Parts: sequence; C-alpha cells; structure tokens
Amino acid sequence: MPASQLGHEFRTPPPFQTYPHPLFPNKKELWNISPMILDPSRLPDLFPEATFHSALFRLDLTSTDYLDKVPFIFPLRQGSTIVFQGFENTQTRYIVEWCQLIQEGRKYLKVTGLDRSFNFIPYNDPYFPSFILILPIRFADVPLPGNPTPFQSPSHIVRGFEIEEEIIASAKL
Repeated sequence: MPASQLGHEFRTPPPFQTYPHPLFPNKKELWNISPMILDPSRLPDLFPEATFHSALFRLDLTSTDYLDKVPFIFPLRQGSTIVFQGFENTQTRYIVEWCQLIQEGRKYLKVTGLDRSFNFIPYNDPYFPSFILILPIRFADVPLPGNPTPFQSPSHIVRGFEIEEEIIASAKL
C-alpha cells in the first residue's frame, strides 16, 4: 500500500521527540533550593514509558490525593528538584526539564538525573533513570520546549531554555 493511502497516524511522525536539556544559568542556587521529596512507599505503581523518548518509566500522580500531602510549595517549575525519600544523596537529584505534553488537564513532565557538578545523567542510568512525571495542570508551571531536536548522539552540544531570575527568586520564598 502506498504511503499516501496510509492513515494520518502512520504518516505523521510522533510528536514526542528528544529535546535539548535546558540551560540553567544559576545551577548552584537551584541546588540549594529544597527539593520536592517523594515517599516511594506511598506512590502509585510505576509504568514503563513507551510514548516519550529518553524516559524509562512514568509516574502518574493525577489520580491520587498524594500531592495534597507533599510538603512542597507548588507549582513545580522548570529547574525544580526532586528526591525520593530514603534514596537521598548529596551528589545526585532529579531535575524537572520540560513539559512534554498537556492533555486532558494533565502535564507530562520530563524529569532527569543531575549530579552535583551539574552534569545530566544518561536517561537509561540504572540508578537515576529519566522518567515522565504526570501531574494535574495546577501543580506544574513548566514550559513546553521551544524547538524540538531530533535524537542526536550524546556528544551533540545542545542549547535550550534559560530559567528566568524570577523563577529562582520565587522558589526561595
């Protein structure tokens, strides 16, 4: 069957591409802001991620009342950090990068490991794999990426969105 006769869903490339890591100009300040602490014993089940590139699992917090009990000042923003209770360490945290999708009152956020030297951890790291965090819209103020970048080798130098000073200032409050 010719490609022109295929349904629209087969001719359109998936919208979920790999995006460059954002540039965080005030990395040291980001590290000093208290992270969102998630208690693994109270979280819903994790699911393998098959929709978004460069994420190994998804954590859906939209159907629980878990977020109302998290001691964190919402909304979560680009550059917010996350740790899992009992797995905290001083050298690595998760950081919110981009909103990958907004759909049906939910935001799908790309969360990636970041070490204390501000190096992004590979998405498939066995200890700190990247994941998609799904939150109700009211809990997340994270932008969609500007320009999608097709998957490229890890040595590719990327540029991305810079966090504004006011985001960091408001996170300190």
